[in-house]
Amino acid sequence: MPKLEHFDPENALPYLIVAEAIDIDQVLHDKVPKKTSDESPAWKNAMASAFQSPKLDNYLERLKALDRRVMLRYRFDDLYQALENCCYLYFLPTYSASDSSR
Repeated sequence: MPKLEHFDPENALPYLIVAEAIDIDQVLHDKVPKKTSDESPAWKNAMASAFQSPKLDNYLERLKALDRRVMLRYRFDDLYQALENCCYLYFLPTYSASDSSR
């Protein structure tokens, strides 16, 4: 995460990834807070930083451009396979929507 924050310091995405990692760790250790006020300071800081960030770039446009260059270079002709793995919810870390609503 430090490299991504350094590469793109105004982006909220690294902070959302950190918050999700905290969420996953809590689930794995069966220590899920019942209320938002019970969340760890690290989670609260990550979410506060995400909301204070001036932009949210999920790098989807760069990924699509890279996919396109690779498909053209290797004469990829199966469009269904090319599109098969591109349908993620909001193209953000999976917990982002629930974390943001909290």
